[in-house]
Amino acid sequence: MNSGRPRQIRQLVQSQFAELRPDCQQIEQETLLIRDGQYCGHRYQGGGLTAVWFLEENQLKFYDTDGGVLRVVQPPATISECDERGSEERRADAA
Repeated sequence: MNSGRPRQIRQLVQSQFAELRPDCQQIEQETLLIRDGQYCGHRYQGGGLTAVWFLEENQLKFYDTDGGVLRVVQPPATISECDERGSEERRADAA
């Protein structure tokens, strides 16, 4: 997995939280999700909202306090592609 991917997903979650609930300005808690000993995503919580990033499906689901689905977002594949290119460029510059 691209190490920059969770950072980019976190930024996307934060912007969606702010859009869904303007008074929610930050992620208050972040949890790694492990299934059968394998990393499968992240859960983010803040301002009464919850977002779950399902790694395999590359899908973000946003939930309200009652567990109702508010929004489903498919993060663009270019997030990881751009970050990978940037990492390669930084490594090349450092060499």
